[in-house]
Amino acid sequence: MKKLYRYHKTTHHFLGVAYPDGNRKQDRMISLAFAPEHSCPKDAPCRRENGGTCYYQAEGLYMPSVAQSARNNWRIFCEDPERFWRSFEKACEYAKKEGIGLRPFEGGDMPSYEFFERLMTYAIRYPGLMHGMTKRYAFVNRYIKEHGGDKSCILDYYHLRLSEWANYPCPNEYGMPTFTLTYEERETTCLEQRMKMLGKEWSCQDCHDRHLGCYDRGHRSIKCIDHATEAKIVRKRGFFAKKATI
Repeated sequence: MKKLYRYHKTTHHFLGVAYPDGNRKQDRMISLAFAPEHSCPKDAPCRRENGGTCYYQAEGLYMPSVAQSARNNWRIFCEDPERFWRSFEKACEYAKKEGIGLRPFEGGDMPSYEFFERLMTYAIRYPGLMHGMTKRYAFVNRYIKEHGGDKSCILDYYHLRLSEWANYPCPNEYGMPTFTLTYEERETTCLEQRMKMLGKEWSCQDCHDRHLGCYDRGHRSIKCIDHATEAKIVRKRGFFAKKATI
């Protein structure tokens, strides 16, 4: 059987910061991760210490190198922030040159509002390059408020969604697109798109190639299945290696 996921087949390093290539959903996109225990909201329901099932924390159990890269990225950011941001710019240049997307964060989240402001300077410099989700709702709402109250100040540059979780308050004051992870074995927005395209596989990179984000495709609310549950469905249907056309 072919591998269902292509986790971190290649890791790119810029000034010591690791940017692995994507998983099966992302395809060729590179991504950045911080250690979730340091960067995610302390009350996030997905954190394992809060009874959640954070897959990035779980990867630390069976893929120690993944967790180590995230911790190393966090260490570099804390010890030498300007070195970190220079590396991020190099990653943006690489992604732009290769025609691929960049996802902050595959693991972890934005640690501060100042971090988000700096991240947005690169999003504006490289419009449409970045795709991501966040539970830092307050940062997003504050940024939009301080930039005229229109979510286009983010979405024109950064394909960002608010990550929703059941019973976890998600103040979405400006109608940002949302992302919900589900553990039910049923078709969801992105999975349905990929699996029904004439039996061909679809990925985030396919939309990036067409200069689309989830919101641009008309999806205000994305539901995406977790990796383990998706693997069960894919095993039942078979792995589709062909790329989709649109």
